[in-house]
Amino acid sequence: MYEDDGHFTCIPFVPPKDRTPLTKEQIKHAEESFQEVLNAPPGYTNATEEEKRAHPEMFKD
Repeated sequence: MYEDDGHFTCIPFVPPKDRTPLTKEQIKHAEESFQEVLNAPPGYTNATEEEKRAHPEMFKD
């Protein structure tokens, strides 16, 4: 994720003991979502119209 100035935001590290393992359903959903991204045509976006209006620089034709 980017901040307005273009630098990466920090995501805090969560030690493994504090993590809840993913369920098989969550893993399956993540794998399917990843495949959708890999198989998407060039220029495809699933962004909503509101997201496109909020960040036009990311959705130039």
